Amino acid sequence: MGSYNRQKAVYYACRYALMYNSNWFDDRGSAGGGGDCTNFISQCLYAGGWEMVSGAMGMSWWADVGTKDRSRRSPSWGGAGAFQTFLWGGLRAKECEQNEVQLGDLIQEVRNDTAMHTMIITGLFKTAQGSKILYSCHTADRLSRPFDLAKPVDSESKFIFWKMRDEYAIVGEPYDS
Repeated sequence: MGSYNRQKAVYYACRYALMYNSNWFDDRGSAGGGGDCTNFISQCLYAGGWEMVSGAMGMSWWADVGTKDRSRRSPSWGGAGAFQTFLWGGLRAKECEQNEVQLGDLIQEVRNDTAMHTMIITGLFKTAQGSKILYSCHTADRLSRPFDLAKPVDSESKFIFWKMRDEYAIVGEPYDS
């Protein structure tokens, strides 16, 4: 079994939301118009104890630690859609309602059921109007920004929420970078 330490993931997110960890590759301005959002989220999850795995397409999540070579990682490490497929496997996270999220859970913006952007919840508190979510992300670098200010890119987009499992089954081969 693997375990997820939400506090460590959130600490990492808050530390590196507005600056980039020089020990990892940087996807700002990647070919194809992408950005660094899912690469950053993967770093947060790794800091929170997620174990890397290699295996069948869709069930691998890994990157070589300490290299800045983008080719030395799985598609799910840096791509929002491939990461969404990895999450759909259900072993480390499950889709949930907005009112079920906790610190360290994730939000993805999706269009036509495919994720385009990934964010981590770095603040959560109750107000008279309900829960207030703060998120952090890269691409448009944000640190603990109120989620109620987030707007989908267009009318075809929506947000989905991912509840991270505190303990999860490890499927695939351990990845040894």
